[in-house]
Amino acid sequence: YFTADTSVILGWGNAKPIKEIEKTAINKVSKLTNKIFTVRGNDNIIYHPSPQNHNLKLMWLDNIYGQLRALDK
Repeated sequence: YFTADTSVILGWGNAKPIKEIEKTAINKVSKLTNKIFTVRGNDNIIYHPSPQNHNLKLMWLDNIYGQLRALDK
């Protein structure tokens, strides 16, 4: 259930088989709320929230946390 005030965090990684599903998901969610948060690389890929590398996990969490804190301001 979405409203215009719903915050959504997207994260799934860069598996090529999901590219079309990714586009569809972003399109549908974007129509329901403008509070969408992601961590993207330079290649615009949405990063997975739990990569195998522990330091990358912490970086992902810091990035999302920063985005959510900015929302409160």
